Amino acid sequence: MTSARAESVGPVAGITRRDGAIQEIRRAIVRGGLLPGEKVTEVGLATQLGVSRPTLREALNQLAREGLLVQEPFR
Repeated sequence: MTSARAESVGPVAGITRRDGAIQEIRRAIVRGGLLPGEKVTEVGLATQLGVSRPTLREALNQLAREGLLVQEPFR
């Protein structure tokens, strides 16, 4: 992550890691912890959530399908 705001995202437990990551990222977006246009890195976000990068990618793909975020490869 490139922002202190992103620290509002934390590890997930009790449900599948993918679904937990989706919930935490969605919560951060809705609460303003992740702002429109804010750039995040897979490595940073995966570390904060305590999930693998493939699991994080699945979560990000789902949120992109829902229109909550825009993925920009290689940025």
